[in-house]
Amino acid sequence: MSSPTSLQPQLDADALTAFCAAAAQVAEDSLFAFAEPCEAGPFADSVAAVADGEPWLAASVAFRGPFHGRAALMLPHAAAVELCAAFCGADAADLDESQIADFVGEFANMMCGLWLTRDHGHERFDLDAPRVVAGARPGPDPASSGGRLLVNDQPVLLSLHDLEHEA
Repeated sequence: MSSPTSLQPQLDADALTAFCAAAAQVAEDSLFAFAEPCEAGPFADSVAAVADGEPWLAASVAFRGPFHGRAALMLPHAAAVELCAAFCGADAADLDESQIADFVGEFANMMCGLWLTRDHGHERFDLDAPRVVAGARPGPDPASSGGRLLVNDQPVLLSLHDLEHEA
């Protein structure tokens, strides 16, 4: 007989790959963007090409169900503005910071929802409201710390965290 814990999927490399694929589909289908996975070296180069001092935005969505976790993304502010404008059908100059932050949270929510629906569609999950933090920056080695996408040639760092084992 197995324990309930042995049946819990792990938020491992396969889950991160599936989450990245869901993120790419959301970017392409909902944001009218070109999204592609990126190898570590070119991704680190694209992060380094972001202007010094440019703020980044980070968003995360916690989810609870048969397993608990948090799906997160981080992207440069300029990329968030560009994608938000495409999503809203607005001119980037007409967007204010609260709209951009709301969009980044919704982007994380849509990615998490699509990933969970695709991979665990027969199970129920509750998603918390997205949390958005401005001013976040990738760590010293962003290419090794999660999933890597280029969305319209801008770096988007993705990660999954296990809430049951997170301090």
